[in-house]
Amino acid sequence: LVGAGYLRQLGWYNVVFMDVDAIVDRRLFLPIAGLLAFVVMSGAVLVTLLFKRSILDRIAAAERTVARVEAGDFSTAATEWPDDEIGRLGKALSRMASAVHDNTASLERAVRDRTDELRRLSEIDPLTGILNRRGFAGAVEAVTARPLRDGATFGMLLLDVDRFKAINDNRGHAVGDAVIREVANRIGTAVRDGDLCARWGGDEFIVMVADCDPIKLEEIATRILQSLRSTSVDAGAGVRLRITASIGGHIFPPSQGFSLAAHNTDLALYAAKRAGRNRMILFDPLLHRDVKGTARVA
Repeated sequence: LVGAGYLRQLGWYNVVFMDVDAIVDRRLFLPIAGLLAFVVMSGAVLVTLLFKRSILDRIAAAERTVARVEAGDFSTAATEWPDDEIGRLGKALSRMASAVHDNTASLERAVRDRTDELRRLSEIDPLTGILNRRGFAGAVEAVTARPLRDGATFGMLLLDVDRFKAINDNRGHAVGDAVIREVANRIGTAVRDGDLCARWGGDEFIVMVADCDPIKLEEIATRILQSLRSTSVDAGAGVRLRITASIGGHIFPPSQGFSLAAHNTDLALYAAKRAGRNRMILFDPLLHRDVKGTARVA
């Protein structure tokens, strides 16, 4: 350090040189330097932690919320957001997740209900409200998959309304539809709870009975025939028709298979028609033969 001064009385300049290192030991400042460095480092760590907690952690929480939504998890109740800019963003994400969850759940319910409705429509005959051919096949699979007692057999009935074509030709299809609906209703009241009943096609109906023997099957067929014969069918517009039906029956073991059982039942139905209609005939492999002249047996 250099200091200069002017002595007016003498007209001299006084210049003083001072060696600071000789006066002050620089090592005295090392604790101060260390303290300053510690304060700076502590401040940097504290600022970093505060920034991480107040900014980065909440941004990460918002990212996790978005990731859960992308993964299909819409639960956001575990996230608490403060009332600041990032908190408002997080709350908006939570509201969005809840809205997406509600809309997704509503859409899934609608799709599930629509799928069930389409499945029901594809398996239910629209005219009669009973199973159609496709629905009957699915129901048969479920029935045949159930465990049965040893030696148990199934019974099948195939019913055809006698001279139904003449009803359509002479009375019109509206009357024919009324007859089909009434036949389905009377078959439903004649069969037992748990028996399967379906519209096989046109004026044909099919019934399947689990754990059945010939006596039970004939009893059910007799009830159906009596139900059809008992009273005439109100076809509307003052038209009443007396109807009868031909029924083919078949007793078969589960090992025979549905297709072969339906074929044999169909043979018995045609035998009932050839015998004069308005009756039930049980399939007999020795009597009922297919078009090739051979009986179809398991």
